[in-house]
Amino acid sequence: MRARLGSMAAGQQFCFLCIEKMAEKMDRIVAQAGGEIVDRDDRSYGVVICVRKKEHKTGTG
Repeated sequence: MRARLGSMAAGQQFCFLCIEKMAEKMDRIVAQAGGEIVDRDDRSYGVVICVRKKEHKTGTG
């Protein structure tokens, strides 16, 4: 997860499948890696999570 987000350009996204217990912790992990969860779909076989790499905001002034 972290390696994939680290190699992505801002705005790119991907989706992955994980078990429900693991999905509960993904918000923090994704945020620490510089991403944001844009969609979460609970299925009978797991949770499909879509993640987007955040845009880097630069300060002006």
